[in-house]
Amino acid sequence: MESKKNTPSINAIVADLAQKVLLLQEKIDFLCRSTGNCELINKVHSEVLSQKTTVKKEVATNGINIDTLCKEE
Repeated sequence: MESKKNTPSINAIVADLAQKVLLLQEKIDFLCRSTGNCELINKVHSEVLSQKTTVKKEVATNGINIDTLCKEE
């Protein structure tokens, strides 16, 4: 029963974190456009992503497993 009480607060935290990730992505995009140095920014971004620790990816149906920092297709 207690886990059901925690679910709304966890959902709110996840939503807040997703909002912050989107804000950071917007700032990175702005930096790229304003400096005109997208190659360097993308290179640094890929280096940072390659340094992160390996995390097991779990299948999620609510979209929380989406990498918002990935390059647009």
